[in-house]
Amino acid sequence: MCEVISLIGQNRLVNILGPPGIGKTSLSRNICNHLKDRRTFHDGIIYVGLRGCESAQMFLTRLSLAIQISNEKYQQDTLTLPNLESMKMNSESSENSPSKEDKEKMRLYISRVLEDKEVLIVLDG
Repeated sequence: MCEVISLIGQNRLVNILGPPGIGKTSLSRNICNHLKDRRTFHDGIIYVGLRGCESAQMFLTRLSLAIQISNEKYQQDTLTLPNLESMKMNSESSENSPSKEDKEKMRLYISRVLEDKEVLIVLDG
């Protein structure tokens, strides 16, 4: 746990890898609780469960909703969550991939909401 916390402080991206059932989720939840108790990330921790997430669109939906829910400013902001259900699928790639235009909309949405935030985003699954 100490090693992962140290890595989080040094890097923008940390992966916890291992076979199923080894305790990756338990470890990440304990780390989140530890960091939350110490207010390490001033604007909080966004935890996104990805079990059963089978497409890029589903991933973007879960990430966007988690960010929306965790963002207190969202209620007062004019920023709105893009309508993910109406995203066009890009026929040039996988049928489950959002188009380049929709990916850019999501990137702008996520960056706008988080631009002045100090958060930890944990993707679990």
